Amino acid sequence: MDLIESKAITATSRPSLNMRLENFRLFRDSGWFKVAPLTCLVGRNSSGKSSIVSSLLLLKQSLEQQALGTAPMALTLSGPYCDLGNYSDVVYDHDESSDITFSFSASLANIRTDSREKRGQLVDFSVPRPLPASRPYFGRWIDQKLLPRVGSIEVRLRFSADERFGPSLSRLEVEISKLGTASFVRTSGLERSQHWRVYTTELPPQSLAFRPTQRSFFPAIEVRSSSYRHSAPRTKHRIRSFVAACQAMFRYVSESLVFSNQVGPFRTPPERRYAGGFGASRSGPSGEQAVGLLITEALLRSPGQRSLHREVSFWIKHLGLARSLDVRDLAKRLNLFEVDIKGARRGTEANLTDVGFGISQILPVLVQGLLMQRGGIYLVQQPEIHLHPDAQAGLADFFIYLAGNGVTTIVETHSEYLLLRLRRRLAEGATPISSGRPLVDDVRPLALNEVAVLLTGTDQTEAAVRELKINESFQFSNMPSGFMSQALDDRAALLRSLGKRNA
Repeated sequence: MDLIESKAITATSRPSLNMRLENFRLFRDSGWFKVAPLTCLVGRNSSGKSSIVSSLLLLKQSLEQQALGTAPMALTLSGPYCDLGNYSDVVYDHDESSDITFSFSASLANIRTDSREKRGQLVDFSVPRPLPASRPYFGRWIDQKLLPRVGSIEVRLRFSADERFGPSLSRLEVEISKLGTASFVRTSGLERSQHWRVYTTELPPQSLAFRPTQRSFFPAIEVRSSSYRHSAPRTKHRIRSFVAACQAMFRYVSESLVFSNQVGPFRTPPERRYAGGFGASRSGPSGEQAVGLLITEALLRSPGQRSLHREVSFWIKHLGLARSLDVRDLAKRLNLFEVDIKGARRGTEANLTDVGFGISQILPVLVQGLLMQRGGIYLVQQPEIHLHPDAQAGLADFFIYLAGNGVTTIVETHSEYLLLRLRRRLAEGATPISSGRPLVDDVRPLALNEVAVLLTGTDQTEAAVRELKINESFQFSNMPSGFMSQALDDRAALLRSLGKRNA
């Protein structure tokens, strides 16, 4: 089956989220940048790409820690997804008197829960998997009729290095177009617990209440009933719409973070033998569970039902690395398995350790991507390591497939081949499909506004994020001088040298 089918591009857009980082690691102020369905982070080493990834991982582990019922709205700087040290290590310029701020904005149409795509994994992996110890609370039921259909919402979370509460939320600001703004400010004295003051514009004073919740990283924004009951009907509707929009935005961001996952730049080397079991729950940042997940599927399902095996084999073949992959049971009593690769070396079958190193390094990227939940964020750092340029280009097709099926995909990359294939596919207006039936029937091409290429870099003292615009000719219209130009520069220098030798 062909990977690409050409179809006309439709006007409907997939949800995008905008972010802004202030006083976080390299960024004094990153400015607003778009997290599109497919986002590529590019730039030189130590330019801020990893800081963007770290910000999302930090919020994810903080949200999951909050689900255990800890102190409300605290940043968990050290956890299963990232270890950022202490507050001084994280805050810009090590200035502990500064607040770290994470901001999000989105179209109100995008956060309407009735318009969100149906959740589910991209492949049928219905085998037993461990459940999390505690699940985050996403807030109360939201009345869809109260949510505005147009406009945007902006949420700004400011965290302080508070000795009493730890690095925790000190100020929350919400701005909703055509409804108003609200600021919730924490105050605390030496002898009393935290207290929140509320300031509003375009909404009646004292019309909103702020309540931290034990199992949710985001607070509950509620209507203050004592001030609400005497308001005019139109004002009441405005207040209730503001509260509903806050709840919807908090849920939208929380779900995106909870269902996110990462594969980092350092993946575990292949092994000749693997011990089997049923404990694999996710691929992990180093890909340590990727083979374990394949073994779990092989133990519980017949060969004709192994969707994950089939999809991984399809993409390995598309990348030009081999024909297929399989897990073989070596000794049932010893619980030992090996991963066999077919077609990597002159059509023969070989152990994973006996073929090119690139297959073992791309395997976790494929496994975790295929097991992503739609609506989640997939963070991939340097997926192209140890891959030939042909395979690097093919990775763009895999990430287009993920984004086209509802997984927000963020790729940190140095590969010019990946970016070139991405622009080619956009120009072709191609619809991504996989070897199996797509999860939804309305899979369609990615539009230009659903792809973002973000360039990180520093001017003289500060890091910044700039989106490289892809124009109607599918070229970067604002590419800075010297961006990924080394190969072109070397070719030009080679031609000049040849000209001098032949003169």
